[in-house]
Amino acid sequence: MQDYHMHTTYSPDGHATMAQQLDAAERVGLSGVCLTDHLDLKHQEPIFDVPVDYDRWFAELDALRAQHPALTVRAGIEAGEHACVTAETLAVVQAHPFDYVLLSQHMIDGVDPYYYERFLNGRTPEAAFRRYAECVWESINRFDDFDCLAHLGYCSKFAPREAGVRPFDREYAPDVVDAILKKLAQDGKALEINTSGLKNGGSAPIPGPDIVRRFIELGGEFVMLGSDAHYAEYVGYEFDRARRMALECGAKYTLSFEQRHGTPIAL
Repeated sequence: MQDYHMHTTYSPDGHATMAQQLDAAERVGLSGVCLTDHLDLKHQEPIFDVPVDYDRWFAELDALRAQHPALTVRAGIEAGEHACVTAETLAVVQAHPFDYVLLSQHMIDGVDPYYYERFLNGRTPEAAFRRYAECVWESINRFDDFDCLAHLGYCSKFAPREAGVRPFDREYAPDVVDAILKKLAQDGKALEINTSGLKNGGSAPIPGPDIVRRFIELGGEFVMLGSDAHYAEYVGYEFDRARRMALECGAKYTLSFEQRHGTPIAL
């Protein structure tokens, strides 16, 4: 299996070096990885609004790749897109030889759902989560230069467990979610299954089975497994469970990327 969503200390919130992440991938028996450090321009936290030194990043990755010949190591980016940074984000993506571009929506009307109460802003979870889905839909129509949509359902990841909020699923915004999934399918994009949703007692990856199943029903073919590991101990986290879920939902294929070209491989 491959982990196509991993962060290093080049991300402001990363706690493992490139070398530590690759060592961890070999320890857990992965066949391939893609490092996807953050690009989150004009984030509400200024620490994120500093682009990576990509010359240094690629040089370090190339040196480490040579030290891990049994591991397929790809260069990726998690591009956090929102309406204020579309052009700038595209410029960074197109200026560097990434193998894989993961598209995320971390800023919803100027607020990251990490700050859950601020994100709600007096709204019900139902209203806030629907607005999140609308922002994802707007984003994938503004920004097309990506390979996979990350963690569809990120909006509920940081809801306090004691609040009893149902994790994001299709029923919060069925029309919008269907539009998102249909567009991904029609455009040949992949849908990520992000296993960070299983941490700390979480019940399902992000997204959960109802959305993955609907993606397949609407013609989607490819899912990508991503741990979203910011620490080495989470590389490949719960991938056996996520793979079983994907297969039960009807998914058959993932992709291995090189120079933005995805080669289908069986899950």
